[in-house]
Amino acid sequence: HALLKRAVESLKKTVPPHLYHLVIVDHESDDPELLSYLDELNSNATILRFRGEFNYSKINNFAVSECTNDYDFILFLNNDIEAIDSGWFESMIDKMGRKEVGVVGATLLYPDKTIQHAGVVLVLGCLIADHMYKKSDYLNRYLTKWIEGDNYPLIKTTEYSAVTAACMMVRRASFERVGGFD
Repeated sequence: HALLKRAVESLKKTVPPHLYHLVIVDHESDDPELLSYLDELNSNATILRFRGEFNYSKINNFAVSECTNDYDFILFLNNDIEAIDSGWFESMIDKMGRKEVGVVGATLLYPDKTIQHAGVVLVLGCLIADHMYKKSDYLNRYLTKWIEGDNYPLIKTTEYSAVTAACMMVRRASFERVGGFD
């Protein structure tokens, strides 16, 4: 309950309400506090109930299929994500406005401020994918020393092979064209 509440409240604080419609998928929750919180949100959000074995892809595909809103972009956001600054959502939408961009991710930090996710690289010829700068304090070290014009990849838009769906924006048409998550 606390995770979801922190995620939703951070969204409300950092994103203008006219830019999004909140859809929450409840996967067989039985926590009375969480169910009560979902009831509170019901007037300003769509609450979907998913039954069956946990499967991230199926749950998110279900959510997209149930959404009748005519939004161009879908933001997948896990319940343990907390937005800490305003402007992030608008920045993602701005990048999605470029036709060559397929998905947009975000820099995600662990509670100790080391990097959890800043893009995913695929190792050529191997079946290996991993997060760039994982557990690094790179962002903390260089943000404090940043001088305009310096080339720090975590401070500027950078292309990567993939991003985590924990916080990922995609064009709805593209998502549907590929058949969603597999």
